[in-house]
Amino acid sequence: MEESRNKANIFKNNKLIFIGIGLSILFYVFESLMDTFVFHEGTLAERILVKDANELWMRLIIISFFIIFSIYAQLIIRRLRKAESEVKKMSEDLELKVIKRTAEMTVRNEVIQKQLDEIKRKGEEHQIILQTAFDGFMLLDINGNILDVNDSYCKMI
Repeated sequence: MEESRNKANIFKNNKLIFIGIGLSILFYVFESLMDTFVFHEGTLAERILVKDANELWMRLIIISFFIIFSIYAQLIIRRLRKAESEVKKMSEDLELKVIKRTAEMTVRNEVIQKQLDEIKRKGEEHQIILQTAFDGFMLLDINGNILDVNDSYCKMI
């Protein structure tokens, strides 16, 4: 069972290389058929078992190109798949970081909102105290402009 699975994985992982080898064999047979039936250059067996070094050399060069191209294409596909899986992993990691960072920011925002609410509440308390005080109160900026006064101050003037 394990051996058949390994053989299936070998074919699956090297599919283009096997296709290249298959195309090379088809080319060799097709070239022999063409020489035999179109160009009438001997029998099919003679053309398959070529004795002419030049003809054999030409066929082997073309077969080599088929196989080299298929190996190169398979290599590119492997690299693309590896890069794709790395990008997918990085995307998942980034998504987890975004979720974590969003949770952290939510907690920080809640703390800041509570602090702002407390400052606002205290400011309102101070405003009520100043407005109801019997003493006059006037708030000036650095240039001497009046920013705020209470009712007691207005009655004093």
